[in-house]
Amino acid sequence: MNLESDRIRIREYKESDIGSLHLLLTNKKVMTYMPEIRSNALDDSYKTLYDAIMESKLIHRNKFFFAIEDKDTKAYIGEIGYTILLDAIEGKVVNLGYFILPQFWGKGYVTETVKILIDYMFETQNIIKICAGCVADNIGSIQVMEKAGMVQESHLVKHMMIEGQLHDRYDYRILKEEWLVRVQNH
Repeated sequence: MNLESDRIRIREYKESDIGSLHLLLTNKKVMTYMPEIRSNALDDSYKTLYDAIMESKLIHRNKFFFAIEDKDTKAYIGEIGYTILLDAIEGKVVNLGYFILPQFWGKGYVTETVKILIDYMFETQNIIKICAGCVADNIGSIQVMEKAGMVQESHLVKHMMIEGQLHDRYDYRILKEEWLVRVQNH
């Protein structure tokens, strides 16, 4: 899979991404809200990369992890992906996630990437609902979800343990019919 905009490319991972992925997965600032997937060693990052590459080769795939790169410079920006939570006759429900290197924060890359992937999922993957969520104090992620047309579905109080502290979590969603209304109005 290759998805593009004027600025970015979303593509499958390849072995040569190990250095960039390792920088992302070991960056404490980036991984603040995702300690469960933070890498502590190069071997951890290799396993993450290997899993992403192996998933990309499966016919009946449940996990989709993609590299985000600058279209012109080929610089690695970060990762976006989704996991199938439910696969029913009516369609699939998926969980979306994303994170990028700090030097790309605040430049609209994530919002642009999320919108492109949402369009792809609803247009081609028989997906009926996309879910995403974040720690309540992750304002940047909240803004990305809202700019991408997602709506808050729940506020879970003291739901996530991060560095010994309980944090609230917000869950967001966009349904295919909500996406269709957004597309028709733009």
